[in-house]
Amino acid sequence: MSLSGFLSRLKNLWQASRPSAQAPGLDRAAQQKAQERKALIYTIVMHLILVLFLILGVSWNNKEPEPMQAELWTPSQLAAVTAAAQREAQTFGDKDAPTPQPEPAPKPEPKPEPKPEPKPAPKPQPKPEPVKAPPKPTPAPANQKADIAIKQDKKPEKDKTPEKVPDKKDPKAKDVKETKDDKKKPDPKDAKKKAQDDFLEELKREEQKIAAQKQQAAQKQQATAAADARAQREAAMRAQAGAEAKAAGAERARGDDRNYLTKLKTKIRGNVILPPNLQGNPAAVFRVTQLPSGEVIDVRLIKSSGNPQLDTAVERAIRKSSPLPTPEGRSPDRVIDITYLPFEKAPQ
Repeated sequence: MSLSGFLSRLKNLWQASRPSAQAPGLDRAAQQKAQERKALIYTIVMHLILVLFLILGVSWNNKEPEPMQAELWTPSQLAAVTAAAQREAQTFGDKDAPTPQPEPAPKPEPKPEPKPEPKPAPKPQPKPEPVKAPPKPTPAPANQKADIAIKQDKKPEKDKTPEKVPDKKDPKAKDVKETKDDKKKPDPKDAKKKAQDDFLEELKREEQKIAAQKQQAAQKQQATAAADARAQREAAMRAQAGAEAKAAGAERARGDDRNYLTKLKTKIRGNVILPPNLQGNPAAVFRVTQLPSGEVIDVRLIKSSGNPQLDTAVERAIRKSSPLPTPEGRSPDRVIDITYLPFEKAPQ
């Protein structure tokens, strides 16, 4: 699309966005649509202006600066050119007789840039010998004059001393070069041997490290086993001492219980009145509930002797024996079972 076509399309959009003067009853939606078109046109125009400014700003000065060229003349070249000009003036002076012109002042040489390593100073060039005036030759054409001037300009360049190149056949230079090459390139055999030695040394260190770890593990295991054995011995000794103490305590308790039961039954037997014509040695079991002081709270028959008169006589004797005797060193049990035999032998 050309620029004129795009501008005509913007003009049509502008005219379409303007409200019609012949439509006074235009609804609100149409007005809003026209305003949106108008805003769109403004936006497009502003963007176009911005793009134009950018294009002009970029292309304002996009020409690259032309490089400056300068021709440097060494003193030898300047002297050669001056001598050539003098010879040419002497050769064609009689014919042309030009007016002498002053020699141009030599251009100042630029300062040399600093170099990291100073180079040896070149040998001084021999001064050019004064040239004798040759006989007047026949005038040469203009092209031949230019060729002669170019050849004379090129001659001083051959006078430059070439840089000294080391002789390839020099044995000292060859030895120095071989020494440098030897330093740069290590012997592959030595490198291989060094790598092998390093590997063996590393392997030896690893073996020593593993042996030390094994020794530490064995020492730790021995210490753990010794500690376990000592703990087991101590536990066995404590268990044995506890068992002995428990057995002694149980024996004492049994002895105390026997003494307590003997005292209890002796007191009850002293209060029993046996019925007449009692046959055999029937046993009666009573469950007695008492206080810590031995005072009887309740008496209950849990196994009859088969003789009601004997059962009643024993129950009466238990109640009459209150408070009952208590064991030494501890409180009596709250509930005890008492087995009574009318003809039980007293313990020795």
